[in-house]
Amino acid sequence: MDDNGNFITNANEISFGNRVVEINLNDNKLRSIFEKGIVYPDLINEKYFKIWDLEELTFLNKSPKIKKFRMFVNMPERIYPQIILLELKNESADNQTSMSEFIENAKLTFIKEAWLMV
Repeated sequence: MDDNGNFITNANEISFGNRVVEINLNDNKLRSIFEKGIVYPDLINEKYFKIWDLEELTFLNKSPKIKKFRMFVNMPERIYPQIILLELKNESADNQTSMSEFIENAKLTFIKEAWLMV
């Protein structure tokens, strides 16, 4: 974090205090989930990890106020990548809300290590 309490970011990394997470996403609109601290390293319980994709699971989204995601994470202690499921909720969202607006006011309501990719 910088002196103003903001997470320090560059092209492929975000610094969360003394921990740096490498992030390579196909959709950079989703990067703000990490930049805003909605998802941060302590939730994943690993010293170092690399996020190499995050995708919205639109087929599971029944309400515009809730969005579900699947995140692909490499952890050095594990041979295979881990899949982590996330759910974000934005009480003020509707069908017209853009992804960036949704994330701006979203809260993390669910996170779970789901399975390993073999």
